[in-house]
Amino acid sequence: MKGSKCSTNSWKIGEGLRSKYMKGSIAMDDHGNLTMKLQGLLQKKENQITELLVVIDTAQRALARAEAVITDEQHKQHVFNPSAKWVMKFKQ
Repeated sequence: MKGSKCSTNSWKIGEGLRSKYMKGSIAMDDHGNLTMKLQGLLQKKENQITELLVVIDTAQRALARAEAVITDEQHKQHVFNPSAKWVMKFKQ
């Protein structure tokens, strides 16, 4: 209710309800089990995205190092194929 034009008392009531229906970071409602499952799935997907971003960052750093040390053009073409170029161009 932050930013609304309601009174201080109604804001406090809203906070009370929010804390009543929150269990950790999992929102509880009439469908508490479903909400908990969805929150768990969301957390799992967020973790997977974070891990994939770390993998991409690691690959970009490895390719940048390879680009700096590979002097033979034929070897560079072999290493920097379309997949490697795609990884290098990826930005968050």
